[in-house]
Amino acid sequence: MDRLFLAARYVWSRPLSWVSVLGIWLSVTALLVVVGIWTGFLREMRGAVRGTTADLILTPWSIQIDERRTLPPPPFSRIAETARGIDEIVGICPHLLRPGLLGSGALDAEGKLLVRVEETSPVQIVGLDPAREGSVTDFLEYVRRLDDPAARVDDPSRPFAPPAGAPADLPVVLLGEGLASERELSKGDLVALVTVPDEGPGAESAGGSPRVLSGRFVVGGLVRTGHYQHDQTQLYLDLDVARAFVELPGASTEVCVRVRDGVDLRPFGERLQAHYRESNVPVYVETWRDRHGRYMSSIENQRSILGYLLFFFVVVACFNVFATLTLLVSDKTRDIGVLNAMGESTAGISSIFVTCAVLITGVGAVLGTVTGLVLANHMDAVNDGVEALFGVRIFRPDIYVFQEIPVDIEPWFVSTVLAATLVLAVLSALIPAVRAARLDAVTALRYE
Repeated sequence: MDRLFLAARYVWSRPLSWVSVLGIWLSVTALLVVVGIWTGFLREMRGAVRGTTADLILTPWSIQIDERRTLPPPPFSRIAETARGIDEIVGICPHLLRPGLLGSGALDAEGKLLVRVEETSPVQIVGLDPAREGSVTDFLEYVRRLDDPAARVDDPSRPFAPPAGAPADLPVVLLGEGLASERELSKGDLVALVTVPDEGPGAESAGGSPRVLSGRFVVGGLVRTGHYQHDQTQLYLDLDVARAFVELPGASTEVCVRVRDGVDLRPFGERLQAHYRESNVPVYVETWRDRHGRYMSSIENQRSILGYLLFFFVVVACFNVFATLTLLVSDKTRDIGVLNAMGESTAGISSIFVTCAVLITGVGAVLGTVTGLVLANHMDAVNDGVEALFGVRIFRPDIYVFQEIPVDIEPWFVSTVLAATLVLAVLSALIPAVRAARLDAVTALRYE
């Protein structure tokens, strides 16, 4: 207890000690807030990716028998029938994906469609069946997310119904929120879609040039998935409309599967792949992590890099603790001599200065943890305050999609930061503490 009291007195009496406390405080705060935001961002991205992709994705593929004969990919009906009776599967639905271009839907004087498209504006056309989609993905929830009724579909249960006042003879297209904002489109606008048919007989026009498919659609509403890339590039059609537009009746380029909660996706995906192989149904099975693994890994990698970089601020702050203790040993040389003369052991003198380091670091780490948690839980208020003071909005909803800044500070991470900081504090105190313990008592008492 006497050693703790003496260490606290040494720390309290030196203003430089509080500079070290401030350094630990700020570095721990920055580390917790930044990593917490990235962890929250990663959590939201996982939810958005899984909600738009489903648990498992089955990709049908064709089989080439010889140079002239090729078996077409199996239809959705055969894929779904083969999966019937598997208890782990709770929902299955088809998707038809095609690349395309989005342009204005104006007509010329003769009533022909004028297609004007931007050169660098490719989009992804997604054909889906809303009746099946609700049991597999969160698409029906995404059409309800928009607060503005002028942008939201009129009837979320029938997302491809024509909006009020729109031509009833035109099919409906739903646009990603970011895509609509970029093109300055809104519900009720007329647009044109352009794509090309699959290669094969009839894929070229009479003149030998590639045949182009185009159609006129009305915007039925906007969709907000929370996945930036999807909201910027994807548009949605009813599956039957998409099949007719791309001239692929009955086709589906992928089949999405939702499995029962608690099922380990990777082993189940391998069993499902074997089941389709035994049934002679050529499909490739992958999990949502396999499909988007690179994208999710890039976010996790960025979070790790920022975490390591910010932890070096903690290391630098601990070097400041080392400098503070080195100066403290020099300043308290006579006190060390008195302690030696009174019979204090070498270990006891060393423990005093190690305790000083633990006190400096502990106070800074606790203050940093409290401040970090408070800031993390009020990041939206901080964001608004920075915008009010400096006119700069750090997190813009139009870029990051989220209406509120996602933050997720995990308890194990807080514990790891505190433990690592205290370990660094003890290591930074070893050299000054050993130096203090080795001082000769007579030399120390004569020190001026």
